[in-house]
Amino acid sequence: MLAGLESADEGAILLEGEPITAPSRQLGIVFQQHVLLPWMSARQNVVFALETEPGSTSTKEELRERADKYLDLVNLSHAADQRPSQLSGDAAARRNRPRLRPGAEGDAAG
Repeated sequence: MLAGLESADEGAILLEGEPITAPSRQLGIVFQQHVLLPWMSARQNVVFALETEPGSTSTKEELRERADKYLDLVNLSHAADQRPSQLSGDAAARRNRPRLRPGAEGDAAG
């Protein structure tokens, strides 16, 4: 709820007086496991990260193309439509290897 990934049953969680209704780069999330959302495919997880880049104006098609490029960088093109539970532990770790930075198109730093 604090990160906007789930909705509150009642009440509201506010950030600077505004309700949190969706994930945002303003909110930090620290995962203790691989950073994959289990209900999304590998591609959707990458697209999600790209969508939340500050100032992102990419179209859905552009986001998909960029996500496919990043999946290819870590040899996961074949698994783009698989959910995390369908990936081996090694594949999930490789999905997490590139650290996407705003404005770093084509640059993956590990």
